[in-house]
Amino acid sequence: MRTFLFFAVMLCLSCNNSSENKKTEKTDSSTITDCLPDKLDNPSAKDTVVSKPANDTVYTGGGNEPFWHIEVIKNKKISFLLADVGVPVDFPYKEPKTLFNKAIVYETSTGDKKLRLEIRKKECSDGMSNFVYPYSIFVSVNEMKYTGCAETPAEQAKEQF
Repeated sequence: MRTFLFFAVMLCLSCNNSSENKKTEKTDSSTITDCLPDKLDNPSAKDTVVSKPANDTVYTGGGNEPFWHIEVIKNKKISFLLADVGVPVDFPYKEPKTLFNKAIVYETSTGDKKLRLEIRKKECSDGMSNFVYPYSIFVSVNEMKYTGCAETPAEQAKEQF
């Protein structure tokens, strides 16, 4: 529930930006929108809300500047959403690797979009609230890089009581 509220607030804040003020972050010759679907001017994007995680969700996470959300759904998909765009990019689920430092890494792709998600068991604060999450996450979609926090559905359930 806490994650849902966090991302709902982030989505509302990002929707207050006018289209003229949207920043496009550049890394080499790619832009933040290069890793997303062609529906960038989706008028319903501001109405998009991050829904309750599916029952088979392994991790949910996100970050800000820009606001984004990721959900790992075991044996189905890894869904990445930039709030400004409002349309998630779904990547096929691939089993993760565990690195020597015990970080969990998912690597997958769809079309010309490549995703790498690294999850570390290290407390993380989202920078906008007093919430402390049990995992730090690092996401790259093509050339764009994002850092944030994550938790499992079991940890979310503990927080509700």
